[in-house]
Amino acid sequence: MIKVCFFDLGRVLLEFSHEKAGAQLAEISGLPPEEIWATFYTSGLQQRYESGAVTTEEVYEVFQKATKRPVTLAALAYACSHIFSTKDDVIKIVESLKSQGLKLVILSNTCPVHWQYCMEHYPFLGLFDDYILSYAVKSDDLEENIIAANRLGMRGFQFATSAKLKSDLMSVGIKV
Repeated sequence: MIKVCFFDLGRVLLEFSHEKAGAQLAEISGLPPEEIWATFYTSGLQQRYESGAVTTEEVYEVFQKATKRPVTLAALAYACSHIFSTKDDVIKIVESLKSQGLKLVILSNTCPVHWQYCMEHYPFLGLFDDYILSYAVKSDDLEENIIAANRLGMRGFQFATSAKLKSDLMSVGIKV
């Protein structure tokens, strides 16, 4: 019997746009979007931040060196994080699972400022019993890890749509 369900945050519970972050960062910094993209994404800085290899303060320091105007850490965090929107169809599934007494856990690649923003703006995250976040534990939600979980006797499904999620859950005996 299944007692715990793990969910990813990005592209499962919340949609997000790195492009929107890039545009917002360009606006507050005065840098062209291409330079923002190179600083955060092409360089691997965002990936290192999500993996816990660099701190928020170190990301801020890189940004300050690249920008031509003073920007506060709070403004940087907001521009990077005001990029999410809820996936209400999936949240309804989460609410159904919670009402059935299942333990819910978030397992997600994320960074500290995104997580803090999401916890402040999306109350449904309070439905979850625990959070396993990449920057804190150096884990991720890649397909090869779902395969490994299946090999260990866990049932893992890679999210595609809410309809597929319902089908996957029903295939293991969970009503939604």
